[in-house]
Amino acid sequence: MSGELIADFSIRPAQSSRPEDFTARGEIRNVGGRGLRLSIAPLSSPSLALEIVRAGGERVPLPPPAVPGAMPETRLAPGESYVVEFSAFVPQWTGKGKYRARLRYLFQPRNPDADQWSGQLFSEWATFEIA
Repeated sequence: MSGELIADFSIRPAQSSRPEDFTARGEIRNVGGRGLRLSIAPLSSPSLALEIVRAGGERVPLPPPAVPGAMPETRLAPGESYVVEFSAFVPQWTGKGKYRARLRYLFQPRNPDADQWSGQLFSEWATFEIA
C-alpha cells in the first residue's frame, strides 16, 4: 500500500563541526485518494525513524528508543501530511566525515483494516558532513 504515501526528508545545516548541531525534518504525505490511519510510534524516535550511513555505506549505530507505550495514531486525509523533527539526532560519538541519512517508516499491523496503512516507506537520502 506504500504507493499512497510519499516521504520527504531534509537535514540542516549541511555541514557542522558538532554532531549536535544537525536537525532532521521528515514529512509523510498522503498522495492517495482516500484517508489513511498511520501509527506514529515508528516515527517517535530517531533510532526507529532514521537510517544513517557513512559515505562508505557503514551504518551509524543509534541509541535505543524509549520503551514503547501506547500505539498512537493519526489520520491523514488526501493531501495531508504528518511532520516529524529530530534535533541533535546524530550521536555524540559520530566522527568527522560525510554521511547520508533517510527517513524510514515501517509498520506491519497484526490485523490491518482497509483504512490502516502498512508496509515500508523510505525517503530519498539527504547528505550532511561533520567537519
